Amino acid sequence: MGSGRDGRRRGVCRIRRSLLPFGRPRVLPFAFALTDSVVTVLEAHRKRQIEERLQAMEWQDTGLVFTTPTGGPLSDGHVRRRFYKILSGAEIRRQRFHDLRHACASLLLAQNVHPRVVMETLGHSTIALTMNTYSHVLPAAQRESADKMGDIMEGSQSG
Repeated sequence: MGSGRDGRRRGVCRIRRSLLPFGRPRVLPFAFALTDSVVTVLEAHRKRQIEERLQAMEWQDTGLVFTTPTGGPLSDGHVRRRFYKILSGAEIRRQRFHDLRHACASLLLAQNVHPRVVMETLGHSTIALTMNTYSHVLPAAQRESADKMGDIMEGSQSG
């Protein structure tokens, strides 16, 4: 990934502030990597948002990525309704928006992504929290680990 005009790496999302009406706020700022396809979609979204801003009679400059047509924060009900519509269109069973977070962690761990990376992706404060929450994903990894140890042990006996 190359650098942008301002010297920042393309494909890295930097979060400086967040609107979280519940729970303990994340430690800000933080950054995480994005795929090239996500960067492309976000750039197109930003262009549309700039057009909306120019056409709006009043614009709330909240600095948010996803906003109402006047720049304000989206309501949780609006986000939920859009999410359910997307799920329905893709013929995916209805689920909570938060379930995406669990799916992300489970899929990453199942692909043997290092738990520390998963912890950072989720914004967990400790690796113990990540591992305690997602340990159900690890039986296949444990089987693979046992098989590798068996290969090592068998190799040392034949040598």
